[in-house]
Formats: sequence, structure tokens, C-alpha cells
Amino acid sequence: MGSYEDAIIDLTKLLDIEPNNKFALRYRAEAYYLMERYKEAIVDLTKLLDIEPNNKFALSYRAEAYNLMERYKEAIIDLTKLVGIESSDDVDESLKKKWIEAFNKCNDATNTYTLEDLENSLKIKQDTALKFRGKFNFIMGSYEDAIIDLTKLLDIEPNSKFALRYRAETYHLMKRYKEAIIDLTKLLEIEPNNIFALRYRAEAYYLMERYKETIIDLTKLVGIEPSDEVDETLKKKWIEAFNKCNDATNTDDVDELLKKKWIETFNKCNDATNTYTLEDIENSLKINQDTALKFRGKFNFILGSYEDAIIDLTKLLDIEPNSKFALRYRAEAFYLTERYKETIIDMTKLLDIEPNNKFALRYRAEAYYLMEKYKESFNDVNKLLKIEPNDEWVSKHFEKSCEKICEK
Repeated sequence: MGSYEDAIIDLTKLLDIEPNNKFALRYRAEAYYLMERYKEAIVDLTKLLDIEPNNKFALSYRAEAYNLMERYKEAIIDLTKLVGIESSDDVDESLKKKWIEAFNKCNDATNTYTLEDLENSLKIKQDTALKFRGKFNFIMGSYEDAIIDLTKLLDIEPNSKFALRYRAETYHLMKRYKEAIIDLTKLLEIEPNNIFALRYRAEAYYLMERYKETIIDLTKLVGIEPSDEVDETLKKKWIEAFNKCNDATNTDDVDELLKKKWIETFNKCNDATNTYTLEDIENSLKINQDTALKFRGKFNFILGSYEDAIIDLTKLLDIEPNSKFALRYRAEAFYLTERYKETIIDMTKLLDIEPNNKFALRYRAEAYYLMEKYKESFNDVNKLLKIEPNDEWVSKHFEKSCEKICEK
């Protein structure tokens, strides 16, 4: 306890010199809090919030101090502000529990915590109060109440992306997929590449057995989201999706479970509609034939249908002879089907366009090596070594090529 008193003395001296010192306010407040001197803690935290209104530490500790002083309405106000700063995924169980506790105690004391309470306490307009309370109810799992507030917010702001996003997710969690799709569709009209909306609408379509629409949204996602951004939570949740291998990544990044589930979706679509043609992609996505070929070519590549991928990518190269995308994926498809000569032709053309393309140099070096053209393989690896001197694969392949050349 003595050390906290000493800290308070020193921090008070610092604040006499620098009254707005955030460091001193933060640590003196925490010292007061740990000594159960909540009133003094609140004073310092309030001053800190005057300087930095969205300081999460200050909001969290002040809310806790208010709660311990049985000032539940103020606790709820700070917790509500925190919701506006932290995404709902970041709200941990401890915070959620404390919020429920504060909310229930507030209701016990005042009968109900109204929208007017939020407006007056936070000094905000009704639309902002609806936003806060709507998200509050969403996080608490009070989905019907959340929908009521978010619907009111949409009456005021029909194109509110916030309200459309959370009402759609609420509908989804309540298994009201049709309503979820309506909100997500409107959100996509406002923001066509919204990843959240595409993911959830695809899942809703899948659960409604509307497989063609599922594939359309998943296909759009392929063009937006790189595979390295797909975290474990997304993988588990999106059991019917597959992630994108972008131009810089290898197909090894494609999770097998995701791949399997997309095949399942694709097959179910084929069962229902006989076949999912290039025209389907063109018409559904409202895109040109070259873009449709790009989508379907990559789709078939990821699913391991290499011959079909080669057909589409060849058609794409007829339209765009210098398409780096088509040359890259057709070359890799040739490589995976052990057609090394064709691999080298495509990789050479890709290197004519982009001389330091690491992917092309690596695969051409590998193809040359497998064709026992060790000198050519060595030349490509040597160039790669200058670009990536610390790459383990490059170093090992350099040694292998040298050994083979020496043997000759």
C-alpha cells in the first residue's frame, strides 16, 4: 500500500508541473483505483478522457469504478462508449459480464434504461443513441431489441451501413436468412466489395440451398480477399468457402476443408442446375467473357481441375496474349500435370513481361531441372539468389544444380 502512496505523491508533483500529463493521470488514477479510492480515480480518468475522449483504458477503469460505487448508469454510459471504439469481436466475456451486471442493477434501480437516458447522458442525438443501444443489445444477445433499434435507425438513415450490417447479422444469428439477405444486398449496393456482406450473404444463400447464388458471392470474394487474411475463426465459420490464392501466393495456402466444402457447394449447384456454365458466370456477375474466364479458370485451378483450367486460361490468352494472370496459372497447371515444356514456354513469356518475377523464375528453374537442363536451371536459380539471397529453397536448389552440372 505504501508504494501506491509514494507513487501518488510523485505523480501529483508531476501533475503540478504538467497538469495535462497523460502518463501521470493514467497511473495516478490506477493507483487510486487499486487503493479503492474510486472517487479520486474517477476524477483523474475524467480529466484523461477530456484530453483523449476515446482512451480505452480510461473508459474501462472509470466504468469499473462507477460500477463499484453503484453508479450503474454512468458505468453503462462508459461501457456503451467502449462498444463504439472496440469491434464486437474484441468485447471479451469479462467486459460483457460486467456490462450485463451494470445494466441489470441500473434497471433494478430505475425500472428501465431508456433511449432518452442515453441521449441525455451522452449528450447525443437520437440516431447516435440508437446506434449505441442497438450495438449494446446485439453484443448482449438481445437480438429482438437490437432489431427494433436498428430498424428505427434505418427509418432515420435508410443507407446506414452500420445499421444494415448489424441488423443483417442479427437476422442471420436468428436464422432469419431471407431478411439477412435483403439487408446484405442493400449494403452491397452501397459498397459492392464489402467482404463481410459477401461472406454472410453467401452463407445465408448456402443455408437456404440457393447454391448458384452462393457460388456467385464466393467467386466475387476470390477477387477481393487474399488467403493470408483468412484467419482460423473465418475458416471454421466459412465451412463452405474456399480462400483465394492471390497472384503472389501458392496453392498450398488453400485449406483442404475449405476446398472440399466449395467442391460440395459447386456439386450441389450442378445437381440442381445440370451445369454451371461460363454464361452463368457472365450473366450472374454481369462481367465480360475475359473476366468470367479468369474467375472460372482460377476456380478450376484451385479445385484441381487442371485440364479445365488450362482450357479457360488458353481462351483468356487468346483474348489477352500478355495476361500475367493467365500465363502464371496456366504455367502452374502445366507444371502440376508434368507438362514441363509448356510450363517453360509460359514462364519464359511471363519473364519477358516481368524479368524479376520470382514465381516464374522458381517454377522455370524447377521445370528445367526436372527436364535435366541443369545449366538453364542454374541460371534461373542464380538470378533468384540475387533477388532472394536468404531464401532456403533457392539456396538448396542452387547447390543441387551445381552438383548436377559438376557431374556432367
